[in-house]
Parts: sequence; structure tokens; C-alpha cells
Amino acid sequence: GEIEAALKRVKALISSASGIEQKRARLGQAMLEASLARRESRGAHTRTDYPEKREEFAMLSIERVTPSGCEVSFVRAQDVDYGEGTA
Repeated sequence: GEIEAALKRVKALISSASGIEQKRARLGQAMLEASLARRESRGAHTRTDYPEKREEFAMLSIERVTPSGCEVSFVRAQDVDYGEGTA
């Protein structure tokens, strides 16, 4: 699909870029990986292959950039520790 094709292009850019361009490409990779991991449509995130909301994805997605790529996980909003003094 389109997301997979975009992810392939971004990964190629990561390997050829450096500095801020590489960091921006890695951020794009994290966003695309999260889009693929969320197998539902919710709000502005819509997928033709998963047109319905699914309650198991009524969570926040956490993306971590690692040396080997990106890791995506989901957590319930009430389980997130935002630190002292945040809402």
C-alpha cells in the first residue's frame, strides 16, 4: 500500500542522509511505523483496510527510534506518567 511505499522511500533516505535531514527522516519513519501498527480508523487516521474503530487501539502510541529502526507500542492514557506538574 501507500504507507509501505512511503516507508520504503524514507528508509532509503535515512541511509543516504545525515544530520538534521536524517533525524527528520527517522521521525517520518516512526510516524509511518505507528500508522501501520494502528490497525483501525480513528479520527484523522483512516485506513481503507481497517475502516472501523477497534477498542484495543483506544490507546496512545509510543514510538521509539532505535539504531535498528523504530519500535511502536501502545499504552492506555491513564497508565502514562507525564511527570510532576503536567496535566
